Amino acid sequence: MKRKSVAKSAFVFLFIAIMLMFLACNNVENVPQSDNFTVSYAVSNGGSISGKASQTVAHGKNAEPVTAVPHEGYNFIEWSDGVTNPLRHDTNITAAITVTAQFERIFYDVTYIEGIGGHIQFNYANQTVAHGDNARSVTAVPHEGYNFIEWSDGITTATRHDTNITAAITVTAQFQRITNGVTYTALEGGSISGKASQTVAHGENAEPVTAVANAGYNFIQWSDGITTATRHDTNIKSALNLTAEFEKITQITFDYIFSSAIISNPQASITLDYGEIQSAAFTVPQRENFIFNGWYLDSDFAVQVTDELGNARIGDEIFYSGASKLYAKWTPVRVATYKILIVFVTEFSATLEVSRPYFMADPSEYVMTTVDYKMTETERQICELSVVLLTEQLNRLLEDTVIFEIDYYFTTETLGAEHISRSFFLRNEQLESDYSLWATRIPEVSDILDDYQSVITVFSMNDYANLLRSAAGLGGNKYACIYLETFFHQMIYDNIPIETLLDLTNPYALRRWNYILSLYTHEFTHTVELMLKDPPQEFHKATAEFLVTHGYGLDGGRLEVYGLYLRYEATLNGERAGIPNGFWHGEVEIKPPPIY
Repeated sequence: MKRKSVAKSAFVFLFIAIMLMFLACNNVENVPQSDNFTVSYAVSNGGSISGKASQTVAHGKNAEPVTAVPHEGYNFIEWSDGVTNPLRHDTNITAAITVTAQFERIFYDVTYIEGIGGHIQFNYANQTVAHGDNARSVTAVPHEGYNFIEWSDGITTATRHDTNITAAITVTAQFQRITNGVTYTALEGGSISGKASQTVAHGENAEPVTAVANAGYNFIQWSDGITTATRHDTNIKSALNLTAEFEKITQITFDYIFSSAIISNPQASITLDYGEIQSAAFTVPQRENFIFNGWYLDSDFAVQVTDELGNARIGDEIFYSGASKLYAKWTPVRVATYKILIVFVTEFSATLEVSRPYFMADPSEYVMTTVDYKMTETERQICELSVVLLTEQLNRLLEDTVIFEIDYYFTTETLGAEHISRSFFLRNEQLESDYSLWATRIPEVSDILDDYQSVITVFSMNDYANLLRSAAGLGGNKYACIYLETFFHQMIYDNIPIETLLDLTNPYALRRWNYILSLYTHEFTHTVELMLKDPPQEFHKATAEFLVTHGYGLDGGRLEVYGLYLRYEATLNGERAGIPNGFWHGEVEIKPPPIY
């Protein structure tokens, strides 16, 4: 019993010993360790830490505040843990902290702008420069015709080198256009017409000027050798100082303007010496059916130079007149009267064979066409106005020679196929024909035709497609006919109302009237030239020679040459051509008209 109790006590003692050892070991593991942490603040290139960069902070405590301070020329970006505030105060520290303040270099835009008239050399106009560094040198280069003035910040040297850049720079190079003085001066005997003193930008043009000679002087040349009185200096690149030179006139030549005289004109001009005007031998021209009234300095016959015998009626003042021509003044011995009748057909109705079938879409099928024309009130007014304008024109063309009297008649009856005639001819190996309507075939005017020397019929077949005619009109001995639609065909093509012709202030209307009056005068001239028993040179050839010789081609200048031809002042192959003056006075034998 005693041995069992001892054993039980020993077991209890061993259990207690083991438990004490376990508890002793467990207490060793839970012995508190150190609770301080290291907090470190570092910097990258470009800044520093304001405050305690390295700290030991107890667990749960706060670190002291620090600030990331950038150096000059740098900016703070952020801490390496993403914090963007340069001032940081880490609190409740439960672990070590190591962060780095990050900085970046500051850069500035340096911009050099080129103003009008120049450019920036070396392509350094736009630069990016780090704080405190230097920009590249640049030079403002003026273009031709410009000078560099200054930079917009006041620097006056074209080349600049901006250093120690601490802020953005934007400056503009300023240039100024170079100007040149241009001066025109007149010496004795003349003056300058135009702006004599000018300031002209480099490369631009001066305003034109003219050296004007005083009375009794001639312009000789400019001081740089130019011999034209009017000059226009261009592309000015330097100053000009030019002088106009003149000389006193001691001798002067005048061209004679005989004004249709055709005999006893041995001289084309006369040269006069200063101080000897009274002894000068002026020619005395002659003109059939006219009396010579003397020479004049102007075509208006305001300043007389000689009398009818060629004696001077002017002194040395003629040298100061500025004139170069002498005009013969004439008085007609008698003035002829020439009567013309224009018959306007108001109604025409007929079925006619097409005279130009190859103009048709199917010439084998469509060979007949029906005409049914009635004159409108507007056309009637235009016809009446044409008589007025033609009368004025013919009297102007043959002024002092013939007085034209033009009567007109509007038919009252409808005319038809029985009143017209047809003529055939070959054109480019094609047989063509023209329908014509002569006044001799109009019964209601037959009794008055003998009262007129020329008779023109104006009628329309509404033929704007040129199927029944190939010309604008036809002319014969005494009689002519004109197609009225030719007055209007261009206007219809241009989509212009024909009533525009009634407005004589309208430029388009005036151009069309020029054509219409040319057509009238052309056909009238045929009625005259074909009366002559010995006809003059061919009218068409003389007209073409004049138009080409005078640079008109075959389009303009017709009224001018028609007037010359009617006055016997046209030429053909170097010989005079036209209607002789005696025709108008009944002194030339004529042929009777044929039967139309």
